Amino acid sequence: MAIRLAVCQVRDVDDSIAAFARQLGVNSVNVTTAQIADEKGYWELDDLVALRRRCESRGLRLEVLENAPHHFYDHIMTGGPRREEQLDKYRITLRNIARAGIPMFGFHFMATGVWRTKMDAVTRGGAKTTAFTVADAPAGNEIAHEGSRDSGRYIADRLDPERRLRLEGTADEVWENYRVFLEAILPVADEAGLKLAQHPDDRPVDDINGYARVFNSVENFDKAMKT
Repeated sequence: MAIRLAVCQVRDVDDSIAAFARQLGVNSVNVTTAQIADEKGYWELDDLVALRRRCESRGLRLEVLENAPHHFYDHIMTGGPRREEQLDKYRITLRNIARAGIPMFGFHFMATGVWRTKMDAVTRGGAKTTAFTVADAPAGNEIAHEGSRDSGRYIADRLDPERRLRLEGTADEVWENYRVFLEAILPVADEAGLKLAQHPDDRPVDDINGYARVFNSVENFDKAMKT
């Protein structure tokens, strides 16, 4: 089995990213929540091909697309009224990724998104980092607060913080929504020859403000593989 290293947490690829990759001796890239048109609720083939070519023109292989915009599948994750519509469009996205020559798509299943309760925690040697404490979660998600490093991207791609605090979902409900999701997408990915990879919950706790998180342990990932 080959192990490949890639520059990741990149929304698009420009000359500065390519230079950084060369300095690291890396020739692969993982593009996260690609900065391409998403108004239709799915990614168009031409935009995906253009993204791959931008990478290749700078000497980078586009190994993975990670994370579709939250509004592509928020109703899928929560069992909302637009679930079937979103599933149809999600299948279009998967087919287009494969047709564009991108070999892998990574996804998460966090209806309430990535959480941090502090964006400026101090760690070893005085370095700044992010942090999460369950007891502080009711005060809100610091990523979504205006002025934080990722606030623009977070607010644009995910539910607003006020609605996020009102969301509720049990572990059984999350598992059932996940089962419906897999049954809809796995045949499409298999037919298209597209590899799928799942991201663990971030943060990997049992729940945040009443919404369960289930992809938080080795045991639950084993269960997911059997779902």
